[in-house]
Amino acid sequence: MVFSVGKTFSLLCLATGVLSSPLSSLRRRDSSSVSSSSPSVSFNNWGGLSSLSGFDNFYGSNNFYGSNNEQVIIVEQEEVCHVQEIVIIQQKLAIIQEFAKRIITEEVCDVETQIIVFEQFSGGMHQFKQDISRQSSRSVGYDSNIAGKLTQLVNSDGSLNSNDLGFQGSDVGKNVQVPSGSNWDSSKSPQNINSILGSIKSINNSTASSNTTAASSSTAVSSSIAAAAPPVLAIAPLRALNLC
Repeated sequence: MVFSVGKTFSLLCLATGVLSSPLSSLRRRDSSSVSSSSPSVSFNNWGGLSSLSGFDNFYGSNNFYGSNNEQVIIVEQEEVCHVQEIVIIQQKLAIIQEFAKRIITEEVCDVETQIIVFEQFSGGMHQFKQDISRQSSRSVGYDSNIAGKLTQLVNSDGSLNSNDLGFQGSDVGKNVQVPSGSNWDSSKSPQNINSILGSIKSINNSTASSNTTAASSSTAVSSSIAAAAPPVLAIAPLRALNLC
């Protein structure tokens, strides 16, 4: 059963209260999450690459990150956020990160396509960051149907499953679970987030500076090697002619 956003909150609460079976479900649509501001950009067969054939069909035209997808919130058995050791959270996310790298490098051979799918993936996570920061109108949750397909990514022998998993990007958001228990406080959470992001920006700036210094050093070393190379290169053609 689907309720539009126009239905009153009290009606949703009443309906939720009378649900007695875990199998019973109530869903409400969050149309406020839909945006039509995406620029008109297509990557179908970009650059003549067959690996990008039908690329736009997944999320739909002008919906590169899937941010225009409508959210349908599942209101049934409530999911509650459970505090876990931070190292366990980091381990799980590191696994997902490295698995994403595996998919991109093992199943995509064109570097252009690798960049496009990576940007789509990372852009989707950036959208979620905005949700967490309450900078979007979207609910902070996940699509339980899509997340439940995680076990289908790998075959029994450990290889990547190459079968169609039976959904489109436009399906993402149709079964959104929103765990409760967040400590969000509109009076102080925004300031805390800004402070955190400021610290992370400092880390990024420091890393970028280190990379620039390393690149400059590498260039200097390469230049030194190149300067010493001509005598060696001058001998090579002579050896090829058996003259030395």
